[in-house]
Amino acid sequence: MHYPGFIGGSDSERSVNVNAESTINFYPRFVGGTPKVGRNLYRTPGLRVFSQPDVGGGAIVPPVRCLFAEDGRAFAAVGGNFVELFEDGSAIVRGTISADDWPATISSNGVGGFQLFITSGGSGYIYDLQADTLTPIEAEGFPSPVRMGAYADGYFIALEESTRNFFLSSLNNGLEWDALDVAQLSSSSNNVQAITVEHRELWLVGGQTTEVWYNSGDPDFPFQPIQGVFIHHGILAPWSIIGADNTLFWLGSDKLGARTVYRMQGYTPLRVSTHPIEYLLGKSAEPERTIGFSYQDEGHTFLVFYVPDLDTTLVYDLATQLWHERAQWDYVRARWRPHVARCHCYAFGKHLVGDRQGPTIYDYSLEYLDDELVLDEGL
Repeated sequence: MHYPGFIGGSDSERSVNVNAESTINFYPRFVGGTPKVGRNLYRTPGLRVFSQPDVGGGAIVPPVRCLFAEDGRAFAAVGGNFVELFEDGSAIVRGTISADDWPATISSNGVGGFQLFITSGGSGYIYDLQADTLTPIEAEGFPSPVRMGAYADGYFIALEESTRNFFLSSLNNGLEWDALDVAQLSSSSNNVQAITVEHRELWLVGGQTTEVWYNSGDPDFPFQPIQGVFIHHGILAPWSIIGADNTLFWLGSDKLGARTVYRMQGYTPLRVSTHPIEYLLGKSAEPERTIGFSYQDEGHTFLVFYVPDLDTTLVYDLATQLWHERAQWDYVRARWRPHVARCHCYAFGKHLVGDRQGPTIYDYSLEYLDDELVLDEGL
């Protein structure tokens, strides 16, 4: 029988007497053509171990803090190790990096310089893709501590921690940084929490406001603010920023409040979270620790928000504009725990995700009906 309204996304209201629907480990899919029903539920992908880099033992098990893939090669930041992954699942540690509880960033200048720019634990590194060497950035003009990095138009860009300053490398050389190649936001008073590049524009996202800069070609300092663009919304969780569907998404805040997920339409933020999702986010004691990533599978682009102290991971499907949840069942405590994935890259024809609780990279596929977890207790 067909039950209208039975199949949908997570939509549990503050009052469960109004709505208590939670869609966990399934996502709605709208069916075209002339089927018997217009929508159904598809199970979310399962996990198989792809790689377990040998990063040493110890009492503290290092998590996967970042994944990156380009031109047939794949890399990971696993705890304090910079690792290259290979198609057969083997891995080699290419060097050591500083580590903290936050994600790392990896940016590439491609064939212009054959370099990867890594920021991790407040420090910066350059990996030479031709010589396979990892070198700490010790240039006087490089900020310390650095929060995160990006790349645009031949320049690596470094955001200084807890300031409004960002720095540029030399053209196509991430080992050279001039102390004069620095800019400071002047239109806003809040510190920059996150930087990213979208459509060759540099987005500088503060706690309450956002500025967008472009490459003006100025020989002294190429990036300048776009005149007339000033966004009165900022970011609550610096690591929640996601580039997908030719725009940006993040867990936002402004002078009126926080815990709303926004999508940028041009330079205008549009709310995509719902009241039930915002109610769930309101349960978090540390929403600023939210980590976001995206991936595309069978025409669905999913935005994944891992909030460490919630029971489930929150996921927005751009194809249906519906939210659902993903989680692993903790059979010891008989409760849901957030899904293990906290970062993603597409490499070797696979969706690879990094484990938030250990040094494992998983193959994340709809072909798998269950999860092969390395650490399945204490989720």
